[in-house]
Amino acid sequence: MGTGDSTTIVLGDNLVMQVDLRDMKAADEDDAVVAAVIDRLEETLPRPDGETPYLAVFALTHADKDHCCGFGDLLESSILIGEIWATPRLRSLGFVTVG
Repeated sequence: MGTGDSTTIVLGDNLVMQVDLRDMKAADEDDAVVAAVIDRLEETLPRPDGETPYLAVFALTHADKDHCCGFGDLLESSILIGEIWATPRLRSLGFVTVG
């Protein structure tokens, strides 16, 4: 528990999917043993418009912190997200508000 998951799937030249996101502040430290996922995505994602990194899909499997830690930072990054997939259970957990 607590190790989480963060999987990047490249399906084509302009089609990249991120499943869960475990991006921790510790990744910014010089001797980090964890990856700075959002930084790597910003560096390597396709840029169909020539400027903006494009993530076709972000899929959140569930709302445990070790699977969604850093999601807010992803939303605040320069990355354009095409679609967000998530379980409807997130609303019942108070994770997503509608309105």
